[in-house]
Amino acid sequence: MSYLSKVKLLAALNKMILSTSHDEFFDLLLSAKMPLNILHDLKDKLEITDNKIKIYRAIVTEKININALGIYWSYDKGAAWPYDGREGVADSFYIVTALTPFSSVDIQKTVNAAKMSEQEITLQQGKKIFLDEIRYFGGWSRIKNRGYDFDKPQEIETFKKWVQA
Repeated sequence: MSYLSKVKLLAALNKMILSTSHDEFFDLLLSAKMPLNILHDLKDKLEITDNKIKIYRAIVTEKININALGIYWSYDKGAAWPYDGREGVADSFYIVTALTPFSSVDIQKTVNAAKMSEQEITLQQGKKIFLDEIRYFGGWSRIKNRGYDFDKPQEIETFKKWVQA
C-alpha cells in the first residue's frame, strides 16, 4: 500500500465515531510512523476500559471549566503535571481524569507529540470525553520535583458524564 493510500485510510478511520478497536488503534499509530519504542511504552502504560483510553490532564487555574478541558492529555498519570510556563510553580491546580474513545484521538498529532518525547494523547477538536473525576491540589506556593501526592488531593469531585473536550 502506498504512503498516500495509508494517509487516506488513516483520515477515513480517524473520522469514525466509537468504532475503532484496541488493535486498530495501535495499527493506526504504527501506520502513522510512531516509533516502535514509544508504541511499546504506550501499550505498557495505556489503561483501556470498554474500548476507551484513560487520560489525564493537569490544569493550572483558580476555577475549572468542565466544558473547556482542552485537547492535550496524557496517557500516563505521572506525566500529567501542571505547567503554566514556569516549571514547578503553581499555587493551585487540578488533575482531571477522563475516558476517550480510540476514534476521538487525533492520530497524527499524537504521533508527532510522541516523536518529541511527549507522553501525550491529542484529541480531535470538538470530540466528547467521559469525565471521570477532578482532583484539586492547592495551597502550595512552590511545588518541587513533582512532589504532589496524586492520592492525597485536597478535594475530589466525581462526575461520570460526557462533556466537550
